[in-house]
Amino acid sequence: MLSFVSTVLFQETNRELISDIFGFMNNTQQGADILATQLGCRVAMPDFFKGKPWELSKFPPPDRDEFLAWIGKTQWPQVEPVLLKTIGFLREDGAKKFGITQSICPPSPLCRLSSPFLIRLLTLLLGLYGFCWGGKMASKATKYVGAVAMVHPAFTEVSDADDIVAPLALIDTKDEDKDTMDKFIEKVKAKPFGDKVFRKRFNNTFHGFCAGRANFQDEENAKLANEV
Repeated sequence: MLSFVSTVLFQETNRELISDIFGFMNNTQQGADILATQLGCRVAMPDFFKGKPWELSKFPPPDRDEFLAWIGKTQWPQVEPVLLKTIGFLREDGAKKFGITQSICPPSPLCRLSSPFLIRLLTLLLGLYGFCWGGKMASKATKYVGAVAMVHPAFTEVSDADDIVAPLALIDTKDEDKDTMDKFIEKVKAKPFGDKVFRKRFNNTFHGFCAGRANFQDEENAKLANEV
């Protein structure tokens, strides 16, 4: 179940990461390590796909029906118990706090917790972040953690806002439908904790630029990811 834990271990403060559909990509794991090192926390990433993530070479999916059948096997009813088991594992291993601070930091030597956006992130109680499909799953999990971040989320619907019961950060791109994202975030901002909800849209980059599809050797990709 738990296949990756950051190099910073045995911390009381913890984060949980829900990957994109590509699972344990180097980009995602290195980003978790950087986050853990800079914040002095531990980041855990469960293997929700049981060793069988979607292959990056098959994106975009050549057969949409095949992809939908595959992703349909790993939805919130399958994710929730794994998420809870991971939280239980971390607690048994000494974790006392879930959240406190959190940011999305790509695996780049240029990454620093210095941008105004990151500083704002650090004022919230964020314990869980998810990429792509993981962003959708993160939106379902706010009842279990202090807050969540959805990074270039996939499959988001306006009605998903109904599940949000804690502060949320939304980071979307040109590939996420703007009208849907606008309506979703406005519904969340209307909640009692709306002053702790915020969004940053990257209109000049692609879905996946912070996770499995990212190329941090590309200067522009790295620059935009570091703005997160």
